[in-house]
Amino acid sequence: MLQNERIEQTETSAIRGLGTALATPFTADGQVDWQALERFVEFQIEGGANFLVALGSTGETSTLTEGEQVSVLGEVLRTVAGRVPVVAGCTHNSTAELVARGLRFRTVGVRHLLSASPYYSRPTQEGIIRHFRALKEATGLNVAAYTIPSRTAGNILPETIEQLVEEGVIFGLKEASGNILQIQEICRRVGDACAVFSGDDAMTLPVMAVGGAGVIATASNAVPGAMRTWVDTLVERNYPRAREQLGILLPLFDACSVETNPIPIKAALSLLGLMGAHYRLPLVPPSMETVAQMKRALVPFLN
Repeated sequence: MLQNERIEQTETSAIRGLGTALATPFTADGQVDWQALERFVEFQIEGGANFLVALGSTGETSTLTEGEQVSVLGEVLRTVAGRVPVVAGCTHNSTAELVARGLRFRTVGVRHLLSASPYYSRPTQEGIIRHFRALKEATGLNVAAYTIPSRTAGNILPETIEQLVEEGVIFGLKEASGNILQIQEICRRVGDACAVFSGDDAMTLPVMAVGGAGVIATASNAVPGAMRTWVDTLVERNYPRAREQLGILLPLFDACSVETNPIPIKAALSLLGLMGAHYRLPLVPPSMETVAQMKRALVPFLN
């Protein structure tokens, strides 16, 4: 094994278990709330998140300027200071723009990228392979793919994931297709060569039961400690205990999905005093019913 391959394996081996897809705090006038972001990252580390994912859909990244994206990523990296791995969401439906974004992110010290299949363009599987291959070759960074057909209108098939793993293009996969048969087939094909993460909090138990490495979660924004405990139980394969813990978490998972993510989870973070419930259009504040449901879901986690 070449030295750079050994280094890459060492870097990515820590990306397992609970990853939090970070929300981005805004002020009431729509600016990034840098102080809240620093406090929030500390809250996640203290809560036990194994790694953090910045600039995902939960972070309202599509509403951030290029400069804001780099600044947010830089602030997360600065605050983390190497204590846990940081993965940067890096998605675009133009391969050239994707590569340019990855290169910008590399300038602030990021080592790991998470990239969804190209949205809107709906490329063939060969186009998807070339898209991810270009990102890896141009940036030299560790790349994880992200399958989420509900947002991209495209799927990444198991044989495509297998090829990307065999070529050394990707080290991981966030899988949010909702198709457990597909996820099981991916895990069967790639084994330990690729870390497969649930991209849906409520699917974490079945995904890990068929060989998944953890979850990149939304609910852990609000309750990282409870989510870490649950994921650790799943790692131990103590499924009876994990089902008991899931019973407490399910109302929170449900509340997080009653409106478009991250509208409900930001309401939860506001209720917990972690950041304001401020959004950038086209996202708007939640309904009163959503806030009430979230309040009820949070009760078991309040001291």
